[in-house]
Amino acid sequence: MNYRNIPVISGIHYTEKLLWPYLPLTIKEVLISYPYACRSGSTFPDVRIFLDSGSYGYLAYGGTLKRDDCDTTSVILKFGDTEFPIRATELLDYQEKHAYVAFTLDIPVRASDDDKTVTIRYEESLNNALFALSQRRKRSMKLYASISAHPSLPLMRRHIEKLRDEDFDGLAVGALLQYRRDKILMEKIIGDIMDLWDDRPVHFFGLTTIPHILTNSEITTDSSTWIKLALSGKAVGSDKIIESPSRLEIIHLALYNLCKISGRQLDAGAAMAMRTTLLKE
Repeated sequence: MNYRNIPVISGIHYTEKLLWPYLPLTIKEVLISYPYACRSGSTFPDVRIFLDSGSYGYLAYGGTLKRDDCDTTSVILKFGDTEFPIRATELLDYQEKHAYVAFTLDIPVRASDDDKTVTIRYEESLNNALFALSQRRKRSMKLYASISAHPSLPLMRRHIEKLRDEDFDGLAVGALLQYRRDKILMEKIIGDIMDLWDDRPVHFFGLTTIPHILTNSEITTDSSTWIKLALSGKAVGSDKIIESPSRLEIIHLALYNLCKISGRQLDAGAAMAMRTTLLKE
């Protein structure tokens, strides 16, 4: 199984931006959501950008759905009193300017949604995906069709089969975090998806790791663990905790965590600085 985990940049802490100049030394790619990318001023580190629609915020924060004139469906996110529209047309334009891999705008489904609602949401997601496929101009940008996982497996299977017949570069699966407490169900959902899909790549949103699967597909996941651990004074693979870490210590820990995730090494000077932080008594 060809597998790798992609670090997420989410704006969880201001030190993330301080790290951007160093990211090309440690990693080759990051995942950024469209809403955060727009709020951050559309400036990016010099690495390959996986650009997600950010529609999962519909489940996390709330919002509304709106049918557009071109038979696509928009997600209007609500952050308190602020609204942020995610439209398939604008998302695709933005992705073609910035993305190495682009994920289509899926309409998230909740685990509790009934079959009728799930059918409608899958149809809306399919229309959004087919719109992006038909309107894509930048052929060097990889386009992944996005879907939401759901325990109604027959409905999910039919949706994946429709996407499989189209010329997408890969498949992306979201909303899996709803099932993180039920490992058996999650493994069943992931197994069904991989059984139905072909050898094109698959990305699983929000998962740090996945069950071992016998497949020829390239599989990616994403995680913000690297920065969350650093903010807590922790390093990947270490039990040591730095209480109330300083900004410099957070930067050292975050870079160390990225190196551990990617398997890459920094130059001797940077490595010595991080080692000093990690060995600090």
